[in-house]
Amino acid sequence: MSSYVQDSIKLFPKDKLTALYDEKMANSEGFRNAMENFGSEEWDQIWNALWENETFLAEVQELNANGIDVHVLVLELRAVLGIFD
Repeated sequence: MSSYVQDSIKLFPKDKLTALYDEKMANSEGFRNAMENFGSEEWDQIWNALWENETFLAEVQELNANGIDVHVLVLELRAVLGIFD
């Protein structure tokens, strides 16, 4: 599954997604606020707490055991948002 997702990301129209991201950042207050919040200290604390939570980690392990890498899914979500790094 992970290789499929990674291969899919390579096929994404990066220029169009990046342009859409830039357009939404410039013209959509809701989108801009959401993206800015993802870069906040508060979000970092939530994200880090999630990865320290035993229940969440058990779910991540279960997904991993079934061929789904949560880290790769996060990369895919970022790519859909036009964030390629």
